[in-house]
Amino acid sequence: YDAIRLEELPLSFLTCDCAAEGNSFCIIFRPQLSRISEGDQLEVELLGLRGSSQRHHFFHEFRSCGELAWQDHEFFEEVQNFCKMFSDIDVFKGTLPALPKTLSRSFSLADNSLPDLRPISHLSKDFKTDDMELSMYFYCAGAAAFEADLYLQRSDGKIKVDRSTLVFNLDDHFLVRVKLPCSVSKYELAFRLSTTQRPRKLVEHPLKYSIRSLESRSFPLTTVEDPPSQKYQRYGFCPVPPTAQLLGMTILAPMEYGLLPGSLYFLVHIQPACLPVEVPPEPVGEMRPTQLFERLRCDHEEAEERALEMQVIKQKDPLFSAERGDASTRMDEMLRRRSFQNTQRMMLHRPSVAAMDPTVNVMRRLHHGLELHLAERTQDLPQMMHLDLVVRESRSNQQRFALRLQRKLDHPEFYEGVLHLADHDPGAKIELYYRITEETYRAPLKVGEWRVGRLNEALDD
Repeated sequence: YDAIRLEELPLSFLTCDCAAEGNSFCIIFRPQLSRISEGDQLEVELLGLRGSSQRHHFFHEFRSCGELAWQDHEFFEEVQNFCKMFSDIDVFKGTLPALPKTLSRSFSLADNSLPDLRPISHLSKDFKTDDMELSMYFYCAGAAAFEADLYLQRSDGKIKVDRSTLVFNLDDHFLVRVKLPCSVSKYELAFRLSTTQRPRKLVEHPLKYSIRSLESRSFPLTTVEDPPSQKYQRYGFCPVPPTAQLLGMTILAPMEYGLLPGSLYFLVHIQPACLPVEVPPEPVGEMRPTQLFERLRCDHEEAEERALEMQVIKQKDPLFSAERGDASTRMDEMLRRRSFQNTQRMMLHRPSVAAMDPTVNVMRRLHHGLELHLAERTQDLPQMMHLDLVVRESRSNQQRFALRLQRKLDHPEFYEGVLHLADHDPGAKIELYYRITEETYRAPLKVGEWRVGRLNEALDD
């Protein structure tokens, strides 16, 4: 189309990044504009270039949030969907008076007392429904973590329905989403909670619901008994442990356990009070060296010292021993030892314990070789808290790859990421892990799980 030039804009900032890292010769500029409106268009003209063409033109058009990139669109859509779940409840409109926290929190587990769990949406403890999904709201001051379990009642007992509930903790208010798998069935909904005095100890609450599903609508499953059907393997919500509530974590997307191949968007919210205090490093104008290989060297040196004290080895690895002269002398001795070992293996036609040198630290030499090639290409992430998505094979359960959720710069309490899975990935398991880099003594905590289905299979019908 034709563009009409209106006026030339002055620049308030202009520089050219000629560093070797990243995209070299990147021109960075800022037009002197008081504001940018929907539909504004800019023409950028570059002059004085070397090569076949000395002049270049670029056109830029600004659009509102409705036409942002797909990932930003998914972010706003998931946040809106989450807000819609609370739009029809009076407690979030300010009509329900809250209990005084000074009185409601004055309890202890020593005398077997529990905080008062007040239903907001479903006041009757025994009801019938033809809905496959229920949203139940509760108020409980003093509860640190909250868990709901759904049981299918039979004549010979009751069966727990896995992944049938999902709990959202909103500071003394709780939303419990419930999936009813079968029609014409009777269910029992039970609750367990922990208090602020003992946040990691869940205690069963006496409040229970009796729910009957009608046959006016078709429900997704016919049975949940052993052996479970293929649909039951992909049925329900994403399982989230109650520990995630203590971390201030809420998984906003995806909430369903069964996923379809394609572009999968993941969104996690962390309460601002639970975010670790991180001080961003000051820019120094150059890439900061990684601390990975330095930590590995310290670990290897400590291991060698312990091995010498316990007389497991008589001397250190000659490649890293300072008493063996300069680096070239140590390298020559290492090559001589390697040649001797290869000769012994050829004579014995198989690897022999007698032919192996016990002073050679194989892992340290491996890390040393990696450092020579990767030290200048490796950077340390400054974040303390990490949320990692791990994709595993369906049969072997082996890890295929991992993806780290990135923190949104404009909304720092949100972490997001996108997984692209192909049609040949059905059955793959996706797991979400939470870890703090400074807490090396703790293993990563699993806080979410999903399973990928097939495109031609309906997950919930």
